[in-house]
Amino acid sequence: MAGHDDRALETLLSDPLTIALMRADRVDPLVLRADLRRVAERVRARALESSRSHAAAVPATFLAHLEARGGSRPCATARSDGA
Repeated sequence: MAGHDDRALETLLSDPLTIALMRADRVDPLVLRADLRRVAERVRARALESSRSHAAAVPATFLAHLEARGGSRPCATARSDGA
């Protein structure tokens, strides 16, 4: 699961100030790293689940109508306010 998030996590956990704070608070860096990765995975899974349920909520007839007019299927994460 190496990716951008893992690099950011490694950068944070290797920062001298972070290391000093973890030592002072007696935080095991290996346990913290594992906990943070587990939380990140749960957040990703919930975001994926949410985007799937949002896409499933769009009626199939609307999607067919959109494609018939030459449009493409909307992105599951698109906002209705255009932002």
